[in-house]
Amino acid sequence: MLLAQTADTTGPAKVAPKAPALSAQSSDAAPIPDIASLFKDVEAHQRQIRSLRRKYMFREVQTEDELDGNGQVKHSQTEEREVFFIGRSSVSRLIKKDGVELTASEQKKEQQRVDKVIEERKKREVKREKNEEEGKQSENEITLDTFLRIAKFENPRRISFKGRNALVFDFSGDPDAKTHGMAENTVKKVAGTVWVDEADREVIRMEVKLNEPFKIAGGLLATIQKGTTFTYEQALINGEIWLPTYVESNVTARVMLFKGLRQHSIAHYSDYRKFQVATKMEVVGQEVPKK
Repeated sequence: MLLAQTADTTGPAKVAPKAPALSAQSSDAAPIPDIASLFKDVEAHQRQIRSLRRKYMFREVQTEDELDGNGQVKHSQTEEREVFFIGRSSVSRLIKKDGVELTASEQKKEQQRVDKVIEERKKREVKREKNEEEGKQSENEITLDTFLRIAKFENPRRISFKGRNALVFDFSGDPDAKTHGMAENTVKKVAGTVWVDEADREVIRMEVKLNEPFKIAGGLLATIQKGTTFTYEQALINGEIWLPTYVESNVTARVMLFKGLRQHSIAHYSDYRKFQVATKMEVVGQEVPKK
């Protein structure tokens, strides 16, 4: 979720694309639900499609540009990955770097890494489910109730977004909210806009901007600078599930107190297909986003 206009620190050439054209709906439409009720519907829908999402695999092509002080590209890298889900977390397997397929030895090493990640994610999911049963929450995760408590929502409206009705809210973190852990503290420092598909109760676009510097390990590991932005979009696939289609970020940071970092990254997602896992993954069929 990124604000449509990126921070000045990334340079004029790195302005994120504006949100798709929006048009207000008629005033006699149904009342807009309050944000708490709407987000509970979103959460319920996510639970319903969780098992279905694990049956899908798709392609990610990400281009990452390292920028100089003037916002000009000094180094660029493109990676192509296959993405799938374990529980609520995504796992990706690297296929190509800058258009070149991995060598046999690189493929073997990458598969070993992916296997380890899968096992870690499975264990994490078991632990997460156990914590939910006991009413516990990880400091690295944000629940619906926590987000609603820390962020303020305003300017509710109903608009047309890519041919579908969307409920839209602007939000900003409450700097005076009491928080615990890094994830909650991050929410206090951001502002943005969220689009929710009215029929399917699914977040279809999100824009976020960091309004204050955010320090990791007190700044010893990294400090993410004010103005860092993030945008995320989803689309309806095969008429049954929402999956990511586009992610963009503009990040300005200082790493390990010394190295300055400015990055612009865009990821496009495609080639959606179902697969089954037995002794090997079997691709069932390719799907395309519903327009």
